[in-house]
Amino acid sequence: MWKLRLALVHLRVSSSSLRVLIVTQSIAVCALIMLLSNVTQMKHDSVFQAVTQLPLSRQFVSVSFDGERSQIPQVQAIAQESVTALSQSTKLNQSVAFKATWNGAATNIQLLAHTQLEQTSTLKSGRWPQRCDAILCEVVATSSQVANDEIALLGLSLVGVIDLSEKTPLRSAINPDVTLVISSDPQSTFQLPSFAAVPLTVFWDTPTNAREIARNPTSGFLAKSALIRTQLALTNPRLLLKAPDSEVAQALTTAQFSSRRIYSVIIIVMLAALFMTFQLASMRSIAFGTITQGIKQFGASVKDQQQLLL
Repeated sequence: MWKLRLALVHLRVSSSSLRVLIVTQSIAVCALIMLLSNVTQMKHDSVFQAVTQLPLSRQFVSVSFDGERSQIPQVQAIAQESVTALSQSTKLNQSVAFKATWNGAATNIQLLAHTQLEQTSTLKSGRWPQRCDAILCEVVATSSQVANDEIALLGLSLVGVIDLSEKTPLRSAINPDVTLVISSDPQSTFQLPSFAAVPLTVFWDTPTNAREIARNPTSGFLAKSALIRTQLALTNPRLLLKAPDSEVAQALTTAQFSSRRIYSVIIIVMLAALFMTFQLASMRSIAFGTITQGIKQFGASVKDQQQLLL
C-alpha cells in the first residue's frame, strides 16, 4: 500500500510540475520570438544609446542605405534615426546644399547638420560657418559620370565628418587613393589636404546572420540587396587611429548584441525545457506503472481473500 500511496504522490507532483512547465515554456517561447524579431533593432538602438552617452567630440553616427549593385540611382547615406540620435546632444541647422568633386565628377552634397561646442553663427548659403567643429554630410545625388560601383564606394567615402578646424577632408577607407574635394562655390574649388583612411565597421545584414565585413568591405556589394551599416567617427579620425582601444571602440564593442550568443542561449533554454519535459513524462509513466501494478496486486489480494473466505 505504501508503494501505491507514493506513486499517487509522484503522479500529483509530476502532473502539477508538467502544467507549470507547459505554461513556462509557452511564456518563454513568446518571449524568445519577440526577442528574435527585435534583435536587429535592439543591436542598432544599443549602439545609438552608447554613442549618445559619449562626449560630443567622440560621437559616432550610423549610416545605412539599400540598393542593388547594378541599379543605384542615388545613395541615401544618412538614416533619419542617425539625425535623431545626433540631435539629442547637438544643435541642428537647416540643410544647405554644397558642391563637391570626387575623381573629377561633380556631386551634390547636402549638409544635414553640424556640431557646435559653443553657440555660433548659423550656416549661410555659399559660406562655411564662422566656427564649426564638424560637419555631417550626405550624398543626395551623384553624377552620371561615376560608375555604379564607384557610387557605392562614394557613399561610404563621403559620409562622415569634415573637421573644419584642420581643413581635412574624408578619404575613402575602401580606396585610400581617393580623396574628397569640397567646394562651397561652384566657380571656385576649395581643396582640402588629405590624411589617412577613416576606420570603418561595416555590418552586412542577411536573413541568416549579420556578418562583419570590415576586412573585405567590397564583398558586401556582391549581394543584389544588402543593408550596409557603417559607424563613422564624428571627430578627427586620426584620434581613432592613434587610440584604437579608446572608450569609443569599447563602447561600440560592448553595445553591439551578438546574434550567435542569443541563438545559443535560446537553444540551451529549449534543450533544458525538453529535458525537463522528458523527465516529468518519465516520472508520470513510472507513477502510472506503479499505480497499475499496485491496483493489480490489490485486486489479486482481494481475490485471494475471497477464496479463503469461501
